[in-house]
This record gives sequence, C-alpha cells and structure tokens, in this order.
Amino acid sequence: MPKPDDNIQYLKGVGPALAKKYAKLGVHTVRDLLFHYPRRYVDYTRPYAVAEAPYDVDCCVRAEVLQKEPARRIKGGRVLTRVLAADDSGTLVLSWFNAPYVAEHLELGQSYYFEGRVGGSLTRREILHPSVRTQTDVAAAPLVPVYPSTEGLPSGRIARAAAAALDAADDLPDPLPAFLLTKYRMPTRAAAIRAIHAPKSAEDAAAARRRLIFEELYVLQLGIFLMRGHGRQQTGAPMHPVDLAPFWRSLPYPPTNAQRRATEEICRDLCGTAPMNRLLQGDVGSGKTLVAAAAIWHAAQNGWQSAMLAPTELLARQHAATLADRLEPFGVNVTLLVGGMKAAERRVALAAIADGRAGLVVGTHAVLTDAVQFKNLGLAIVDEQHRFGVRQRGILAGKAKSPHLLVMSATPIPRTLGLLLYGDLDISVLDELPPGRKPIRTWFITGGKRRDMYGFLEKQIAAGHQIYIVCPAIEDNELDAGIQ
Repeated sequence: MPKPDDNIQYLKGVGPALAKKYAKLGVHTVRDLLFHYPRRYVDYTRPYAVAEAPYDVDCCVRAEVLQKEPARRIKGGRVLTRVLAADDSGTLVLSWFNAPYVAEHLELGQSYYFEGRVGGSLTRREILHPSVRTQTDVAAAPLVPVYPSTEGLPSGRIARAAAAALDAADDLPDPLPAFLLTKYRMPTRAAAIRAIHAPKSAEDAAAARRRLIFEELYVLQLGIFLMRGHGRQQTGAPMHPVDLAPFWRSLPYPPTNAQRRATEEICRDLCGTAPMNRLLQGDVGSGKTLVAAAAIWHAAQNGWQSAMLAPTELLARQHAATLADRLEPFGVNVTLLVGGMKAAERRVALAAIADGRAGLVVGTHAVLTDAVQFKNLGLAIVDEQHRFGVRQRGILAGKAKSPHLLVMSATPIPRTLGLLLYGDLDISVLDELPPGRKPIRTWFITGGKRRDMYGFLEKQIAAGHQIYIVCPAIEDNELDAGIQ
C-alpha cells in the first residue's frame, strides 16, 4: 500500500521514466499526486444529442454504432479507422489514427458514450480520437477527471495513477479541527481527496472542492496571522500623538475626508508599540503624497528621520520638490539621493543623512546601498510598491531597528485581494478625489475584448492623448542595480 511520502516512481504503473515527466508537473511523491487536482471533469451523465453537441468544444455525445469501415492506410503511413454512429438527431463520424483496436471492440447496434472535440458541419458531426465508454463504465464512474498534463503524460494515465494513490489518503493529517467540519458540514480531508479524484456525482465533486478550497484559505490565513505576529516586535521608533492642525492649516486647500481618515490610521499606528506595516492604496490623483507628507511631518515632530523610495529618478525628483514645499517651512530638510548625482553632491547628501540634518531622504534604489547610514530612521515609505519586491522593502526597513513602514500603490486592489497579496500589511484606501480632479475610470478587459482595447488606444493616440502601459517586472532589472 502506498504511503504519502513514497517517491512517485514506486507507485504502480509509474516507474523511473514516467517519474521524470511527473517532475515537470511538480509531482515528486504520492502526496504531490494526491494534491494534483483535476482541472475539470467529463460528465457522462449528461450526454449531448449529436445535432446539439457544441462545435469545437470537448463534450460527450451518446450515439448508436451503425457502421464500421475497414481500416485503411493513408498518406504518411498512418492507419485510419472510421466508425459511423447516429441518434435521432443526426449522424456522427468517429475517426482514429493508428488505433484500429478501438473500433474492433465496438458492436454494431450498441450505444456508446463518445467524448472529444466536435468538428465537421451541422449535418455531419465528427470527432477525432474520441474516448469511448459503455453504460456500465458510466454507472461505475459517471464523472471522469481531466488533469493538468504534460507531453508524454496524458490525463488518462495520470488518472490511473491517482486512483492507485488514493489508498494513501487516510495517512494524510487533516489541518481542520473536527468542530469546523461539523459546523460547516464538510468531509474529512481523506474523503475530500478521494471525492475530488473519483467523484460519484457532480454534488460529490462540488462538496470536495468546497472543502479543499476552505482548507487552502484557512491555512493561508493562519500563515498570514503568523507572519504578522512575527513582525509585531517592539518598535524601534516610539512616537507620541501630535496635533496635525498646523500641518493641515499650511496647505493651500483642505484635505479630503479620505486623506484625513488615512492619515489618522497611519498616525495611530506610528504611536503604537509595534512597527507600522501599512499599505496606502488610491488611484492616481487621490492624494497619496499628501498623506505621506503628513506622516513624515508627524515623524519629524517626534524627532525621527524618514525615507521615501521611488522606482525612478524622475519620480524621486518630483516627490522631493513637492515634499520640500510642504515640509521645509516646518524645518524638515528634504535631501535627494539618486544614482545620477555627482560625487560631491552624493558626499554632501550622505553626510546629511548620517548626522541627522536630512529629516527626509527621497531617492531611488541608491538609498538601499550600504553607503547610506541613517542617524535615526523612524519611518520608511515605498512609493509605487508594486515596482519593488519584499526584498527591497526589507533592505530599506533594515536601515534601522524596527522602523515603521508605509507602502503606497495606485494599482486598484480590492480589499479582499489586498489582504491576500499584502497579508503582512494593514490597508488604508483613498476612495475620494480632491476637488477639481477628474475621476479615474477602471475597466477589466478579458482576452476576447483585447482587440477592442487596442482599437480604443489607437483612437486616443490619434486624438493627441498620451497612453502608458505598466508591466510587471518578471526578471531582474535596473531596480536591483546597486543592491548586491
């Protein structure tokens, strides 16, 4: 009997050669195979009539075998076998290459279930290389799993191996406590795994899927809570509450309610006993920089330095100029540090950072180099945080002992998705635009609408408007320069 930790090659019907193919799917052990779930099922309990079978879609058709053509050799040396089947709605041509044995097992006058991609025309449907099942087969296994596969390892072979591995399901520990299973009427992990691989009905498969999704999210949330708890050490930058009224009065316009709310959330974190880890999310023009300025002002009133990391030199210079206008009237010196600075300018900036004269440092990845030493960094801010990874955030936070961390992003993030993507962060959302700002409209474009989107972009360019496209950084690039 297989055990969860057994190498996949020792499972019946696998062996060393197929084990290499399983490795391409990330399956190395019996446990991995049990967690390699089907991506869909072929439901043989609801076959289509021949004329109603959807074109160019994998589906199941039930039809009676009327005629079997003799196998014949065609161009290229292949052997073609054809069978004609039909029901009351139309005829169906079934073809196999180099598999005459399939037709040999079919009996004239008997009905079978044929599964495959339907082609041909409205009056003459065809399926190439269909799977064939009898009524007895369907009664024993009404839903057949279809697995993510790879070259040389088709879904059917994976299904046979998974069936052989199900005996090991009882040896898998169940992470869900019994009271949750009872409360939400869920099967045990072993029962769910058996049902996901070999369901007796669509309801059986749905119940198993619900249980396994619940388990995955439950374990994920536990991991997030552990991760958050791990970072809740005593902050190295303790702060006390400060009246923000002088800062708000200095502005040429009143802040929005959303800006005030986000600032209050951030300042409350800054005065807590644990280091702040907060994401500030808002569309372009919602005023994230002003909220960051208020947080920097709060830190400066408590005697702490702040640092803001921007993804490009242009954005860093823009932030430095904007923040200098807001903060320098209060005596907060803003220092710029970017890679393109002259050596003399860089030495002056590094000295100001080290001795504390720089109340705020705004820069690119140059801020992350070993040469940058802060006197008392209390607040680290990362702008356009999706342009940086956890590693860069960690390097900046590592410039001091447990400083507060604020990351900002203009990428629209639904709160639930944000909790998953940024599980180690609390979230503040700017959902209100300052007066006079045009609203940001967001669309979700599916693959089928991509061509329409390109047409829209062409019209905007022709009208003299500008367009920019943000792409994720998949590989190492200039953002990692100077951090080695």
